[in-house]
Amino acid sequence: CVALYTPIDGADAGFDPVDHTSVDPRVGTWADVARLAGGRRVMADMIVNHMSSSSAQFLDVLERGEDSEHAPMFLTLSSVFPDGATESDLAAIYRPRPGLPFTHYRWGSRTRLVWTTFTPRQVDLDLATPQGRAYLEEVLEALHSGGVSQVRLDAVGYSVKTAGTSCFMTGGDLWPSSTTHAPAG
Repeated sequence: CVALYTPIDGADAGFDPVDHTSVDPRVGTWADVARLAGGRRVMADMIVNHMSSSSAQFLDVLERGEDSEHAPMFLTLSSVFPDGATESDLAAIYRPRPGLPFTHYRWGSRTRLVWTTFTPRQVDLDLATPQGRAYLEEVLEALHSGGVSQVRLDAVGYSVKTAGTSCFMTGGDLWPSSTTHAPAG
């Protein structure tokens, strides 16, 4: 499994990519990855739960709030618990770190509690939205075009959040069947 994403040495050892679709220039380019593949199987991590709080998409949300086309792509407390969460709801959430999985972020003109399962620098994606699914499709296409033939779904157990559960390995749909597809090849 190869480490590719910008940056490969971020806040969480490369598991907080600013851009899942670009190769960190310190390790090469997509052309280099394709050349490396050269008929071999190449596997790369596909981080499906989150991305960097420094990503262009999230920075746009911080600046423009709900006016950003990317706003639905990120999970907030209220997107999982639209009617509010009880203390029991919050205590039931499994997190691999101490504390609750939320970070206060300035979201346009207001403050929102953004879901951050791992660290405040890794903002969770809402894969139930068209924007979240489109982003993962873009990542898959970039990997495929770059010669990657297999992916390891990193943090997949955390990627579906369901109110009233531990939000870990809940069995929800990572990719609704209406959008499931794989690149040809």
